[in-house]
Amino acid sequence: MKNTMKKIGALFVLSIFIVGMVPAAFAVTLKEFDTNAKAKYSASVTEYKNWRGEYKQTANLFRSYIKGVKNKEDLTLSDAGEVQIRLSNFIQDIIDQLDDMKSGVKNSCIDNDRGIAYLNEVQQKAKNLKAEVDAWDPTTSKNPRKDLNGFLRKISSFWNEELKGTFYHAIARAGSCKAQHLLSLVDKMIDRLNAFTANAEAQGKDVDLAWELIADMESKRDRMYNDYENLLEAWGNVDNYQEAHNLMIKVNQHLKLYAKEAREIYSLAKRIAAHIISQ
Repeated sequence: MKNTMKKIGALFVLSIFIVGMVPAAFAVTLKEFDTNAKAKYSASVTEYKNWRGEYKQTANLFRSYIKGVKNKEDLTLSDAGEVQIRLSNFIQDIIDQLDDMKSGVKNSCIDNDRGIAYLNEVQQKAKNLKAEVDAWDPTTSKNPRKDLNGFLRKISSFWNEELKGTFYHAIARAGSCKAQHLLSLVDKMIDRLNAFTANAEAQGKDVDLAWELIADMESKRDRMYNDYENLLEAWGNVDNYQEAHNLMIKVNQHLKLYAKEAREIYSLAKRIAAHIISQ
């Protein structure tokens, strides 16, 4: 390993002088590398922002209505019935928006069986809450205002915990798409280098060092894929908003690592190509 590192150092010095000789197959700028990797991620983030905007608009309209009801000194049966209907409709809007979010999972780079389970769970809790509101009868209630306040507290808790978890989930899914695309770029880079080195070997060039370094790159790539598979496995283990939040943080950490290692592989590939051409 020590000798390999010395060879890499010598390769780096050599590539400083002949970097202009790198073939077109490796003439991918880091700017292009990043831009391509961010494309699908950006689309997912836009989708997430649209969902969040819809949720906020729905919540703001509902809050405005509830504020007006709370300011009333007396709550009539008619008022209570109207609040019940508004509560039910509000929860139904959430259920419908979760359907849109689940559709987004189906169209993302994440396996549907892994990505949709948590959203199904949150949606079912919303359906249960709606059923509870719909089953309430204001005409038999001893204290309609107290009952309605109880529903509001449950909805607030659902919003601040379960529903927030779906937002974290969406961000993590977007990040996972970016990670997957980064890994595909690493694959393409290594494939190009393998083909280029094999062609040079057929021409009688000394490519022993190149094969040695390519093996190191492939080993690093395999570790990246293994880490990514572990990341995907985490999708099936999300049971609450805190775990969804933790997953989002974990995805961001992996993204930073993948971006760093992808750049290192890209840089080394250029040096190997330049070294082969110099012979």
